[in-house]
Amino acid sequence: VDAPSGCCYSAFSTLTGSTAVAVRAGAKHATPDTSISTAATMSNGRIVGLHVTQAPARLPTLPQRLRRHDPHFSRSSVKSSGSQGSPSGPTSFSPTMSFSRLASPPKAPGVETAHLEELADPCALGAFCAPRPTMSPSDPRGEYIMRILAVAGGLVAAIMVVFGTPSGAAAQVGPAVEVTREQFDAWMTDLSNWGRWGADDQLGALNLITPAKRVAAARLVQAGRTVSMARDMSVTTLDNPDQAGANRAPVLVGSVRSVFDINVQGGFFWERYEIEYHGSLVSHLDALCHVAYNGKVYNGFDFETVASREDGCTELGVINSKDGLVTRGVLVDLPGRAVGRADIEAWEAETGITISAGDALFLRTGRDVGQTGGYHPSLIPFFKERDIALLGSDVPQEGGQVQGVPVPIHVFALVSLGVRLFDNLGLEEIARTANELNRWEFLFMASPTGVPNGAGAAINPIAVF
Repeated sequence: VDAPSGCCYSAFSTLTGSTAVAVRAGAKHATPDTSISTAATMSNGRIVGLHVTQAPARLPTLPQRLRRHDPHFSRSSVKSSGSQGSPSGPTSFSPTMSFSRLASPPKAPGVETAHLEELADPCALGAFCAPRPTMSPSDPRGEYIMRILAVAGGLVAAIMVVFGTPSGAAAQVGPAVEVTREQFDAWMTDLSNWGRWGADDQLGALNLITPAKRVAAARLVQAGRTVSMARDMSVTTLDNPDQAGANRAPVLVGSVRSVFDINVQGGFFWERYEIEYHGSLVSHLDALCHVAYNGKVYNGFDFETVASREDGCTELGVINSKDGLVTRGVLVDLPGRAVGRADIEAWEAETGITISAGDALFLRTGRDVGQTGGYHPSLIPFFKERDIALLGSDVPQEGGQVQGVPVPIHVFALVSLGVRLFDNLGLEEIARTANELNRWEFLFMASPTGVPNGAGAAINPIAVF
């Protein structure tokens, strides 16, 4: 069952004890090695045995409680609506969520039993404890088509499940065929913005955000409602052993409280954090020096002369964006899997919104889709044709790979087009607001910190409706 974004819970009712199935639900805020997809694979294709009787309403606090690199979170933080019951009976973890559990998880060769026991309890991996939108059969707001993949031995059956969803979540048509390395390299040259705004240009696609574009974007403000598009940070401490390696969570280095006496008693409290903003833990902006291809970065600058360990990004750094990024933002709400050109064009036809030059385009995948959701590489020519200025998503953008180019969206956007990327945004709240107002365009504002020679910055973008 491939149901990462929470649309297809009722499909689990079709699973019986005799079904051989692997379940991929996506583990929100978990690392790939602790995701339920990996755990399902470790069960060697045997029954996982998950059954969801109700789609939860909103459980916004649970994902934040997941511990990085640890499949467990504090069970005391989960309020039970009833007794836990027998291992084979229904177990309630919230008033709106219940599961059927395996009495004895199967053991696969070379796999520790503990991992399979964790799999038997889906909340142990956080897989079904992430926030999900409530789906109502009476909801008239369009269609949601989600792929469910059932694997039984060598038999693969595809089932399309239709649910009511917000009007902005259009039915997905699906991406085109895979993009070859030859095609990708041709696009890198033929669709390039190098030299378009001069040989020394470092603004890239920000040149497309004209004063007239900003004025038009400001006119979109009608309700006066503001929504953050960033994720809340999960802060750890220096003594956390999980901090080795890349993708470190923000670290609380120390805190100080001081008291002073100037006529009246007073005091200050301050903290110091270390933030590694690139990666999948922090909402951030990628500068144009962040990615190179064939030794070059945007506008033909030589990567070896632009970026170094000693000096950082001497050209094309994030400081070039410190005057602010203000333009029309467009939210495309298509959770579930990789999004191709046909999906975007179908969304435009449904909403009546046409993505245009200077826009900031954002894709909500639902986050739980992990490596499945994002912009499909076949969408690359669309970015050039529409002259998109900024690109963002709630995942690291990539909805597919090109042979030999593991991050084709990053490479093409940053290197060829000069389009800056917003990675790992928090788009759940803006999706709810957009659906409530039935408005999928808004005034977008972001102001990166002017870090000299920085390759990016943690950021809190704001949408104004």
